[in-house]
Parts: sequence; structure tokens; C-alpha cells
Amino acid sequence: MQLRCLLVGLEQFNDRPLRNALGSMGMQIEAAPYSSAGDRILRGRYEAVVLFYDGTDAAAGVVQRLRSGVCNRDSVVFLLSSPEAQHTAFRVRANFFISPPITQESVITTFKAAYGLLVRSRSRWHRETVNGTAYLNLGLVKNVQSGILNLSQGGMSIRCPQPLRVQQLVLARFGLPGTDELLCVSAQVVWIRPDGTAGLRFADITEPTAKVLRQWIEEKLQLARVYADFRERTGTMAGLGR
Repeated sequence: MQLRCLLVGLEQFNDRPLRNALGSMGMQIEAAPYSSAGDRILRGRYEAVVLFYDGTDAAAGVVQRLRSGVCNRDSVVFLLSSPEAQHTAFRVRANFFISPPITQESVITTFKAAYGLLVRSRSRWHRETVNGTAYLNLGLVKNVQSGILNLSQGGMSIRCPQPLRVQQLVLARFGLPGTDELLCVSAQVVWIRPDGTAGLRFADITEPTAKVLRQWIEEKLQLARVYADFRERTGTMAGLGR
């Protein structure tokens, strides 16, 4: 599982310890000045944002753009600040503060403490590929058996034998793969394709159902990390054995 991190405003900052730490954790790194950070936030999704706060409105505006947007409002914000701006840094809605001196060890320690939030941010958008079945109620047409292609906290992709239309409301019943959970959710069709695949966005989902989906996605992401670590370790061991 590769997490994405956006570095903002670090052009005049010695960010080598930061980059080395993030690289050692397998994070994908992008960088942007204040002037173009807004466009990056609109176009991309980032689990983490490291911001150098200098006390200016531009710096605070980046965080405001994050929190008021859609794609990155759950991003975990790590704040570095200049000595002159430390007395106002608390006004910025950051999740973590990285205090100087910045070392590779201190960055790794902070990001390890934030791992749960990072996974939660990732899980909000993650789509898990599945091979399951959903039964759809399409108005007067009931129990239309459809294949589930992938599943997320907010919706799923399906292949349906019945024609669907964009914005159509449906009722979907399906078992959560690998569990005994049977979910029933209302959903709206947000896109369709000629091959019968369609995207559904869950609507009016109850909190218990949302919690079950969130925990399931987070568990899948944790498993993905465990498997990746296992492959890396076993691959290294195999290499040593040759």
C-alpha cells in the first residue's frame, strides 16, 4: 500500500531528512510551492500533507483549501513552522506538529504515530476488487442479480444484466465478502457503460452500515500492508539464500 504525501512550501527548507524518512517508509512524494498547491489539492488525492508554515495567509489558505474541499478533506496534515510563526501555528488545523530539529528519526516516529489516521484517509477512497453478488430492486423489477466488481465505503461498481440510467435510485442487498454481514443500502447510479458495468454511490447509508464498511476496508488495507511486508521480507531472504 503506497501512501501519497504532498510537501508544500519547503523550497527554502532543507527537506532531505524528511524526504529520506518518507522514502524509507515507501511513501510517494510530490512537492509544490504555495502558489500551485491549490491546483494539486484539487486534482490529486493525498493521505498526508507536510506544510511549512511561515505565518502568511498563503500558508493558512492551503490548509483551508484542504479542509473545505472534497478529495483531501481527510488528509493528515503535518506542520513545520518557522521560529517567528510558532506562536500562531496553533491556529492552523493541523493533525501533527513536527518540531525542529527535523531528523529522519523524528519524522518516522511522527508518521508511525499517525499511521492509523493515514490508513483511515486512504480507506475513504480505496476500492477493493471483489467477486461478489448484489441483488438490486429497480422500481417494479425486483432482485436483479448483478456482479460486484469492486467495493468502497461510498459505493461500488457492478455488472448488471438490466439497463440502468444515470441518477436512477436503486436498493442493493449484498453480503460483505469474507464476513457474515448482509448489507442493504440505497444507492444512485452515477455512471454507466455499454458493457453493462455501472457505478453506484451509496445514499442515506446508516451509521452502523457505514461503520461495518469502513472497518472492512481498513482491514483490507492492513492486510495489504502485511502481505507487502511479507513479500519484501521473504524476497530479501530468498535473495540471501542464493
